[in-house]
Amino acid sequence: MGESPDDTMIAVAETVSNALETPIEELPPLSESIDVDALDEVVPSDQSRNVTVTFTYAGVSVFVHSGNVVAVRPVADGSD
Repeated sequence: MGESPDDTMIAVAETVSNALETPIEELPPLSESIDVDALDEVVPSDQSRNVTVTFTYAGVSVFVHSGNVVAVRPVADGSD
């Protein structure tokens, strides 16, 4: 059997937490940035389909790819 739907949310929270060096408990609720149920429906927890979803969360761009592959990068704020 595949991974549970919560695995995607955990992967996002851990990746953002590590990138920002902020405890998970101090991050805003993920549901304020994306419909977590829809994310689970769209992005498969395995590699059966090639899907990537991008959204902004806690000041970073989050990329969630099939198989619960998560990457983040800073959001450019446009100020110099």
